[in-house]
Amino acid sequence: MPALDSFDLTMHSPNSDDRPVIVRLMGAADMLATPRIEKEFEALAARKPAAVVLDLSGLHYISSLAIGQIVSLWEALRGHNGTVVITNPIHDVRAALDRVNLGVVVPVVSGAAAYTATAGA
Repeated sequence: MPALDSFDLTMHSPNSDDRPVIVRLMGAADMLATPRIEKEFEALAARKPAAVVLDLSGLHYISSLAIGQIVSLWEALRGHNGTVVITNPIHDVRAALDRVNLGVVVPVVSGAAAYTATAGA
C-alpha cells in the first residue's frame, strides 16, 4: 500500500469488450496527483471503453479537483454511451463524494456490484 502522502493509479484492460476497464486509485488524489489523473483519464476516454470501474478502495483522500476529473471522464464516456462506476470508497472518500452528490451521475457501489452496474454498457 502506498504511503499516505503518495498517489498511484493502475489500469487493467480486459481481454474482452464486454468487461469493464478497472482503474485503481491509491493514496491521496490531491492537487499534486490531479495532472496525472487528468492525463490517464484523457487517454482512457480516447479509447472509448464501454465501461470503467474506478476502484477507490486504496484511496484515503480525494480533492475536489480529482472529483472533477471523474466527472470529466464520465462526460467523455457518456458521449459514446459508456459508463463509469465507482466502487469501494473508504468512509472519508465516500463522504467527500456524497458532499458533492457525485452518486447522482456516477453510481457508487460496493464490491462485485460494480460489474452488475456496468452490465449492458
